[in-house]
Amino acid sequence: MSIDSQQLVPADAAAGTETEFTTVELADGPAGARTKRFEGRFVVQGREFGKREVEVTKIYQGRSGKFVVQRQRFDWAEMASRANFQGNWKNWLGMLGGGGFGADLADEPSWGDYEVRVVDTLDGLGAVLSPKLHRRVTAVVEQPRVEDLDL
Repeated sequence: MSIDSQQLVPADAAAGTETEFTTVELADGPAGARTKRFEGRFVVQGREFGKREVEVTKIYQGRSGKFVVQRQRFDWAEMASRANFQGNWKNWLGMLGGGGFGADLADEPSWGDYEVRVVDTLDGLGAVLSPKLHRRVTAVVEQPRVEDLDL
């Protein structure tokens, strides 16, 4: 699988401030039939594209310091049968929903299977995430999001 890790992390809040924690609602189960809710902050997102499926992984951190991993998996065959490709081919990402492959946090596609897991520690994430995505989470969590330079 190839990895697309271009999702930017918001850099307008300093680490540890109360303002960066919000109510997060995540889809869970087949087609996102259930919702999981908690107080936390978005950390990073990664996407993996394979020959048969796409996997979008989003990592959040709760107020307690635990991590929440949401995975959305859907295969290419399911996408082709759900999308109406009769229309404008230039807007094929819009036809699939969510701006394409989970890129739009506010408007997720409703197809595919979602899985939400809670992981207690940063080290525990290593068993759940790819090494590249784990390094990104570690970099965001262990260092301040904004560094003020004294120039």
